[in-house]
Amino acid sequence: MSKCEIFVSGGTAEEQEAAIKTFLGLFPTVSVAVAEDLCLLGAPLMKCGIKSAVQQKTEVMRLIASRLELIPKHQAFSLLKCSLSAPKVIHLLRCCPSFEARDSLCEFDEVLRVSLESICNVRLDTTAWRQASLPVRCGGLGIRRVEELSLPAYLASIHATQGLVSRLLPHQGGVNVSDHVALWRYLSDDASPPLPESRNSQRAWDTPYCMAEQATLLHEAVDPTTKARLLASATPESGYWTHALPSSSIGNLLDDESFRIAVAIRLGAPASSDHRCRCGSDVTADGHHGLSCKFSAGRRPRHDCINDILRRALGSAGIPARTEPRGMHHENGTGPDGITTFPWTRGLCLAWDVTVVDTVARSYLEHTSVKAGAAADQAEAEKVLKYSFLTGRYEFAAVGFETFGSFGTSAKPFVNEIGKRISLQTGEIRSLEYLKQNISLAIQRGNAASIIGTVENVVSFNRK
Repeated sequence: MSKCEIFVSGGTAEEQEAAIKTFLGLFPTVSVAVAEDLCLLGAPLMKCGIKSAVQQKTEVMRLIASRLELIPKHQAFSLLKCSLSAPKVIHLLRCCPSFEARDSLCEFDEVLRVSLESICNVRLDTTAWRQASLPVRCGGLGIRRVEELSLPAYLASIHATQGLVSRLLPHQGGVNVSDHVALWRYLSDDASPPLPESRNSQRAWDTPYCMAEQATLLHEAVDPTTKARLLASATPESGYWTHALPSSSIGNLLDDESFRIAVAIRLGAPASSDHRCRCGSDVTADGHHGLSCKFSAGRRPRHDCINDILRRALGSAGIPARTEPRGMHHENGTGPDGITTFPWTRGLCLAWDVTVVDTVARSYLEHTSVKAGAAADQAEAEKVLKYSFLTGRYEFAAVGFETFGSFGTSAKPFVNEIGKRISLQTGEIRSLEYLKQNISLAIQRGNAASIIGTVENVVSFNRK
């Protein structure tokens, strides 16, 4: 009885008080619950209790945020993204119309924003925070704002449980969600609701809103650089580094400075203060100059690291390969980055050449501000033309990447094929995902080294 509570619903205040007095006379150890605190399995049963429930989660989030500052930044971000932000309150969002307590949800989101700023050491203005709160597939960081997630979560939960509720309460007529759907359509730029068979999916309700927010950010972009950045960030490959398990033992942990720069570049936040590059050019706060500087400190290490990743991946697929092969040089003295020892396809050995180009370089900006991956595609076409003398002797693959993470048109199927062959060889179904994560991390490390290298005598590149 000491674990039980009593709550009286309905009737006048005098009748409720009399009922409670009578019950306590029989069971004096039972506690009396008030409407604001009445919860079942962690979810409030009354609308008046939603605000209090969200505020309790906010206080817990504040405590968590203070402790995340004590661990490496990449690991702190991964925990925040996967376990301690929206996942911490998703049960609450699905069990009650928490979107009606918007002020409390916005307070929780503000704690998230401050925590993310502290972890990343990046100043997030309103636009950067809007992008960061989008899913990774839409160009964000996946730190979802619960204020915008609350309505899709509740609508999905209502449709997922309406069959059971109808069987339990056949005379109640179900929950009327027409007003909620109308609000969702308004927030989703008048999108059509999901098909009936998909309405129990939270992602089906969430995606139209995310796409509308992504389109709004792109529409508000006033310069080609911002447009190119947003388009590149929305490509699937550009965000693979955010999904990598940040463990130093497997080489996936970004050091704090590399992680900070990776976040700043993705969100368009300041990566440094204005300063003079060692090449003599002015470097603005976005740090983009370092990505294409003639003295770029990260270009060669990044190229060698990706090349080594591909060589080892081919070996894992059962196809031995070597880099910097001799006797295959172009007339200008350069040769492909590597070849396989055994045939790759049609009885021909593989020759490949890696290139990483700057998404926002002036020579590419006209095209990358319109189409994601355009710079990598152009670089691949140039590589194919350059190594045309290998035709008939080798199966040549031009493997192009961009500094903002996009893969070229030829790089995508090439990397996919390697991942597929590794899976067949090892039985590891996530081999392709791990391979893309390694490449994505190498790109981010190279970007960080390039930006840090604009300062005289300061160069950092972690190849692990």
